[in-house]
Amino acid sequence: MKKISIWSFLALAFFVLVSWGPEGHSTIALIAQSHLTPQAKQAVEKILNNQPMSSISSYADQYRETHPQTGDWHFLNLELGLSQSQFKQFVLQQTKPNVYIEINKEIAELSNPKTSKAQKKFDLEFLIHFVGDAHQPMHISRAEDRGGNDITVTYDGKSTNVHKIWDSLLLNDDQPDFTTLATKIDKATPTQIKKWQSDDIIQWLWESYQASSKVYANVHNGMILDHNYYLTNIKTAETRLEMGGIRLAGVLNKIYH
Repeated sequence: MKKISIWSFLALAFFVLVSWGPEGHSTIALIAQSHLTPQAKQAVEKILNNQPMSSISSYADQYRETHPQTGDWHFLNLELGLSQSQFKQFVLQQTKPNVYIEINKEIAELSNPKTSKAQKKFDLEFLIHFVGDAHQPMHISRAEDRGGNDITVTYDGKSTNVHKIWDSLLLNDDQPDFTTLATKIDKATPTQIKKWQSDDIIQWLWESYQASSKVYANVHNGMILDHNYYLTNIKTAETRLEMGGIRLAGVLNKIYH
């Protein structure tokens, strides 16, 4: 049997637990791609060598398997109960790598004409992923339970954890493929699109923080969750995916105007 290094094992475990599943990230990327301007679409296709955005939307998770030190790039941990102004102050004061810092770094490098083509490809692949992560509520949450990873519950008759429910189980409850899901939820009005794309990155994170705070208020270790949990929360999950796609398109349209 092929030996697996401890780093590979830990990275794989981290991959399984800390991000929208591939379906979620592909959904966000597909929505974004449909809202790109012609200039942005052409620029993105050139950088990605005509690969669809959805096909590389989980690359950052794959990269983390061999580079576990990049795990901190995917999330932001903080305590509950902060006001919006306290939240903003906390985010702006952070120096340790986190999803907010990484998104801003990638936008800056993609906007710089001196950035190499190889670096731009890397940055774009990670930006596509991290905008999605910023919209996953449990990525902007508490450190002590690793964003809900350590809150064990029963969902749909199976033992799991709160983070995994929000990563993928809610989205997979009715077994949609990501193209069907993207078509279903990509319904934003022009007014909504304009508003969402005008919001700054901290606003994205604040929304996820508010959503994760509600998640924490309604679940606890050992809780049994049935289909009603899906019915109560699927709209929030789908809205976060839709907003992530619309905002990703807005960021790219601004870079490649």
